[in-house]
Amino acid sequence: MLRQLRWSLACLILLLISCTPADRATDPATGDDTPRAPDPLLEQSRLIVQSFEQQLKGALLDGMADGGPVTAIGVCRDKAPQIAASLGAQYGARVGRVSERWRNPHNAPDSWQSEGLRSFPRRKDGVAAVGERFERSADGARYLRAIYTAPLCLTCHGDALSEPLRLQLQAHYPGDRATGFTAGELRGAFSVTFAGAAQAQ
Repeated sequence: MLRQLRWSLACLILLLISCTPADRATDPATGDDTPRAPDPLLEQSRLIVQSFEQQLKGALLDGMADGGPVTAIGVCRDKAPQIAASLGAQYGARVGRVSERWRNPHNAPDSWQSEGLRSFPRRKDGVAAVGERFERSADGARYLRAIYTAPLCLTCHGDALSEPLRLQLQAHYPGDRATGFTAGELRGAFSVTFAGAAQAQ
């Protein structure tokens, strides 16, 4: 009798294990751990940000090669909005960058973006820190992806700025808040907004 009871208990345990849901990865942008196809606008937002980052990085490296940090400041001031506008027109979205320590006041975050920025890891821990936030609403959809300070960025965003660069920043951005960063520190986020996307899903 005891042997039969043990056998029945073992079978019940095996049955329960076989019915347990498989491990599910939580999406860092949504916090969702339900197995489902990725939201197409989330995937599109990631592609937009990847393209924005690559194009801007290429333009900044070209600017640094052509005339150093002072030239790169001009590239970032003029080229970044052009890239954002081009991608926005291509995908039907509003694309940009935001930061609570902005250089351009047009990049100041709204309340949702500020909340997202505060929720991201303050520093990049190797490849583990991936700050993302995505939300659909009645008005559309919006996405943020964290920007962490790379060593190259310290030339214009660190503590030790050259005098010509400091004067250039002062001339173009008198209220500049975007210096004093250290490598790996959260500096801001890429932003993508789709208006009316919820109705078009």
